[in-house]
Amino acid sequence: MNPLWLARNLARSWANRSSVSDFARRMAWIYSAKLPRFARRHHWDIAFRYPAPIGEIRLRVRDNSGADAFIHSEVFEQEAYKFEQVTSPSTILDLGANAGYSTIYFSRTYPAAAVACVEPIHANVAVLSKNLEMNEVRASVFEAAVDSMDGQLSMELASLDYGHRVLPPSSSAALTASSTEK
Repeated sequence: MNPLWLARNLARSWANRSSVSDFARRMAWIYSAKLPRFARRHHWDIAFRYPAPIGEIRLRVRDNSGADAFIHSEVFEQEAYKFEQVTSPSTILDLGANAGYSTIYFSRTYPAAAVACVEPIHANVAVLSKNLEMNEVRASVFEAAVDSMDGQLSMELASLDYGHRVLPPSSSAALTASSTEK
């Protein structure tokens, strides 16, 4: 374990804690791969506290080889979606919504906007729906994928919970319920 990263994770987790127990859950989530098998969990419900307009949020995060931790950090801590707008958007479309972190970010940043989420992976849609419910986010959720043409398509699932991709029409690999459950 890298002591520098441990110190950074401790500091960031403490700064964005909603409670001491949420701080402990976040550290267990971050280092879940290092925990004994009996102490691991498939998912964690953790509250976080960020400056306005985000405020306090509750997230269902998964022990999925760091995929959710990476996306969480990108959205809420690195603020990858924070940019200047001339006017606030009236509609936000989150394509590939995954677990809903960016949807929550946008709904807090632009509370008057109508939000729609598109996510093709069934297991992600379940977590997305739970996260939206826990944060009282009103958004339309579509369990689908987006392509430039109407019709059915096939997807290649990556080993992590992000990085999936739409396959060219000539590919025979199909997205099935059994292949999407983790």
